[in-house]
Amino acid sequence: MRRRPFARCLLPLTLAFLLGAPPAWAAVTPITRRSAIGGDVYWWSARRSGSVIALVPFFHYEIVRNVYFDAQLPFAPYFGPTTSFGLGNPTAGAHYAASIFEDRITFFIGGRASIPLASVDSRGWQNANAAAATGLVYYDTYLWAIDYFPFGATAGIEANPVDPLWLRATVDPTFYVPTRRVRHFEGIIQNRFEAELQSAVGVGGGLGFQAVLEGIYPGDNAQFAAEPFFSFDNDKFFLRAGLLVALDRPLGFGFDRGKVATLHINIGGDLK
Repeated sequence: MRRRPFARCLLPLTLAFLLGAPPAWAAVTPITRRSAIGGDVYWWSARRSGSVIALVPFFHYEIVRNVYFDAQLPFAPYFGPTTSFGLGNPTAGAHYAASIFEDRITFFIGGRASIPLASVDSRGWQNANAAAATGLVYYDTYLWAIDYFPFGATAGIEANPVDPLWLRATVDPTFYVPTRRVRHFEGIIQNRFEAELQSAVGVGGGLGFQAVLEGIYPGDNAQFAAEPFFSFDNDKFFLRAGLLVALDRPLGFGFDRGKVATLHINIGGDLK
């Protein structure tokens, strides 16, 4: 009986599937070199503290080669003893980002300044912003700082030494100029390091670790947190869902009653 062409190809196709070369990895643009629009959503709820949803829409756009404009517009509905709403400090800045070694290593540096709208003289407004700062475990406090004009810098590195591994590290010094009731100048340094594994189809996950040193809140000179997360990134659409957990006092340990464990979703899409 004459063999059919499909039967003759079946064995080679099977062997190619089982023993063939690994799939080609998608070329994903480093985060700091993207023109993108999206938002971060943080939800924290605790007995006696109420519930806050911190929303931080963001916009990044390459205005000239390797130079990016950045903007954030934070706001926070708060459901505590009373329901209130707070608008945080709108923030704008720019950063320079460039890649070397065939895009395996990207470095960036930039600056930012915020409009102090969180200082609006309303108790509900300020309570909402203070709850949002707590829900972020005091990271990016410039978004929510009350009675200060915040400005700062950012620098860091993204590395993709081998597929599927991504490593990222940042350092952000921020300075707080008093605007009214307070009279002393403040400064903090925040750091974040994360490792992520990302498959060829864009599905992955990882772990982030962050630290805020010399916080502007009384009695809190250092605050640490960790964030395990799931991610998807196909270089057009990105999504990250994680759980931000405070590790030490005064906000941790995160799963204890009244402490901070915050659901964090980062979502958006590329503009180019």
